[in-house]
Amino acid sequence: MIIFLRNIIVCVNSLCVLSLQQRISYGISKIMVDFQTVSLTVDRKDIFYVNYVVQGYDGLATVSTKDPVQGHLIMNYHLDCKATIFDLIKALQIEGVVKEVHEL
Repeated sequence: MIIFLRNIIVCVNSLCVLSLQQRISYGISKIMVDFQTVSLTVDRKDIFYVNYVVQGYDGLATVSTKDPVQGHLIMNYHLDCKATIFDLIKALQIEGVVKEVHEL
């Protein structure tokens, strides 16, 4: 997870703090570009379960509920985590939790 505080970036997972000048010198000024989004459809009763499983991976992705009645979820993740995210989604599909997946 990356938190922006004024001119400082705090990378929670790797426990690093970079000032704006350090970020520019390391060439990571476009750090937010590396995020992707995937849309999931689940049963309404499984919304909490999916959120709970993803939170268990500690910063792997964020899950937002787009439509709770129809079970539409949005998952935002860093591009480096794509393989892990889709492995997790595949496992949830095998369980019968995830019904549809759409990359946005």
